[in-house]
Amino acid sequence: MTRVLLDANALMMPVELDVRVFDELDRLLGGPDDPSRPTGAVLGAPAGGQSDMERTAAIRAEADPDQSSVGVGADSDPGPASSEDGTVDSGIDGVTLLVPTAVVRELEELSGSHGEEAVAASVGADLADERCRALPHEKTHADDAVIEIATDRRAVIDFVLTNDRALRERLHARGVPVICLRGHDQLTITNP
Repeated sequence: MTRVLLDANALMMPVELDVRVFDELDRLLGGPDDPSRPTGAVLGAPAGGQSDMERTAAIRAEADPDQSSVGVGADSDPGPASSEDGTVDSGIDGVTLLVPTAVVRELEELSGSHGEEAVAASVGADLADERCRALPHEKTHADDAVIEIATDRRAVIDFVLTNDRALRERLHARGVPVICLRGHDQLTITNP
């Protein structure tokens, strides 16, 4: 099982940079193509669920009623659910997505403001809740929590997903592989 730790920047990418984060993670890390997957299904999205873009459009429409929605109905599947053992189904075969509680708090604080950053943070908080397992941590600064968890041998983190350059450099200095944006809409793995 591949374990990926996400920061706030990564969870805000669907709105801020129009990046299909979970589709890209599925392309980069997901298991082999599943022949039982329905034709036309969005990779990384649960069957009958919303893609990153549909979810982003729905949340944007709630935040700004003047924007049009992509046709997401009220009866849509809300996304992956927690299993009996408390893990969250990321929607990506063989991948567990984790987020420090400090990152969740940062997203909640940012979503309380106004503008595009608030919408991006609100979407990021929803994605963290739906697709990631929260990791309790004593650090209150999100980047410090990411660094400490990523370098803790007991946590066994395979990659950190971030597009924050300073955090990426700190992680590489500690020998942690990072998944980040390459070009306009593709993720790539960078090794220290």
